[in-house]
Amino acid sequence: MREFKFIIENLGVIRHAEFEPGRMTLLCGQNNTGKTYVAYAFYGFLDYYMNHYIPEIPIDLIDNLVINGNISINIVEIASHEDAMLVDVCGKYIKTLPNVLANSQKSLLDASVNVEMTADVMYGLGRSLFLQGLVIENKVIVVDHEPILSISKEKGNNMVVISLLNKERAVDKNFLLMVLSTFLKVHVFGSPFPRPFIFSAERTGAAIFRNELDFARNRILEKMVRSDGNQLNPLELLSTAYSNYASPVNFDVDFVRRLENIVDRESFIVRDHAQILERFSKIIGGDSQVIRGKVVFVPSNNKNIRLGINEVSSSVKSLLAFGYYLRHMAAPGDMVIIDEPELNLHPENQRLLARLLARLCNIGLNVFITTHSDYIVKELNTLIMLKREHPAIQAVRKKHGYQVEECLSFDDVKIYIAEEESGQQEGRARRRKGFTLTPASGNEKYGFIVESFNSTIDQMNKIEDDISFSGEDD
Repeated sequence: MREFKFIIENLGVIRHAEFEPGRMTLLCGQNNTGKTYVAYAFYGFLDYYMNHYIPEIPIDLIDNLVINGNISINIVEIASHEDAMLVDVCGKYIKTLPNVLANSQKSLLDASVNVEMTADVMYGLGRSLFLQGLVIENKVIVVDHEPILSISKEKGNNMVVISLLNKERAVDKNFLLMVLSTFLKVHVFGSPFPRPFIFSAERTGAAIFRNELDFARNRILEKMVRSDGNQLNPLELLSTAYSNYASPVNFDVDFVRRLENIVDRESFIVRDHAQILERFSKIIGGDSQVIRGKVVFVPSNNKNIRLGINEVSSSVKSLLAFGYYLRHMAAPGDMVIIDEPELNLHPENQRLLARLLARLCNIGLNVFITTHSDYIVKELNTLIMLKREHPAIQAVRKKHGYQVEECLSFDDVKIYIAEEESGQQEGRARRRKGFTLTPASGNEKYGFIVESFNSTIDQMNKIEDDISFSGEDD
């Protein structure tokens, strides 16, 4: 993942916020300070770029291709326009934000999202050298079993040659535009952003009502079949079935509905890091399986029992989809976003989950969480402090059963506090204050300081001390 900065303006209660995702990124802060909105907007952007965005290319290129039968494109020159591409993708993404957040267009009129890539001269040079060395050996695009288009590039040449294979056949210009734009996105701009997976705070409900969601979908399909086309628009009905939910919630719903389709896959964690799955099973107290279309849970302490999803604890439900992701979908470089991973977990399991998330970072995944858990933050601080290779630290690590593989580099962790803006902001006078993200301070010796947790704990300790020394027994 290349380093980049994500910038948000006027998003819900957030007036201005910016953050640079690390290998491990945490958003902390009190309720109603915009953390979930930020996480959703971040996921929405990554998903939009990965699955929906198509860069624009000059239409005259397509006209020349149709007229002359072939064109040449200098891909090194196009790659130098990355900043313009980022402006384009942000401008198009902001139009989709109401659907991402399940909010009205009117409430987001002043919202903006921007992305700045970290200035990296070596990356630009390396990208040019990579593109010059790229070889494309007559890649053929086929439609209805007929070759339509060929794309080729020789090593050491900046030019990509695109040719129509049958000039006599009329080819839709929009189709050609989509093919070439997709090619540029994949081969020229590459993948500056990670593939996102998100698990919202509503994930427990998606697990509980999995069968009911399938039933509802079947009813929708049934209505579509019965419709005469005059009183009901079937496509509109299908597309708006879950339109009242934010797209991360829709992702949870769709993910748990598709479990049967993913269980035949095997992630790199299964192949290379089985110990992580063992740690996950310890957290939830067993393993989940899909048997004849039904999700069942097998407890570690009695493997002869098969429990339905409605019979298991809320902690199992809240981590159900995440477990299937680890086993079947995870790939190095992914951005795993979890809204409040501590949901329904005992403090001990919150600590174990923090250690598991740290392991994921150390095998190549990126983790982004919002949290209210002091246990998770303190455990991550412990993993940062235990990273140092001083003999005394090594002894502590061994005494308490920590492994090097789960310790975190301080530089890999970013913590941001959602809190009220300080000072008068430029622009409208006397405008009510909004919220922003403030980087938490810290160092590799003591970890990060998260005042919103510490002040609450200090206050509770003070009250307990006042009670204990109140003189009640005098």
